[in-house]
Amino acid sequence: MKNILRCILKLVFFCFITCSSVFSLTFEKANFNNAFTPLETSGNSYYYELSIQKAQLPRANTQEIPQNAIKVLKSIRENGETFEGYVGGRKFGNYEGLLPKKDKNGQQINYREWDIYPKVQGKNRGAERLVTGSDGKAYFTKNHYQSFVEIK
Repeated sequence: MKNILRCILKLVFFCFITCSSVFSLTFEKANFNNAFTPLETSGNSYYYELSIQKAQLPRANTQEIPQNAIKVLKSIRENGETFEGYVGGRKFGNYEGLLPKKDKNGQQINYREWDIYPKVQGKNRGAERLVTGSDGKAYFTKNHYQSFVEIK
């Protein structure tokens, strides 16, 4: 009975993940091996804790990142801001949870987002962004925060 319940829970969760991805809820590569851990039993009831480990973000070398993103990042690290005519420095909420929430010391990471091209009046800013964290790390997204690559 316990194994049947475990299989049913895994199937339900798999269906939820599959359906959620259709609605653009992003679940990065997750480790589902031993994802269901029994917590306690009460009579004929079983309670499970679901644990998912998020995959590491890919790291990119500078050839994969647009040159403008490298220039903007250099300016941010040297001056605390980007070039005149660029939009940036606003808070990035990381609401999708794709970037780390805490640094290696357990401190919350605050993020800021930056355009990598200058703002042109009347034109869309595009999807490419640079995101910097209070932990000193930087990430590039080419698809407006749907995925990130850590810049070395």
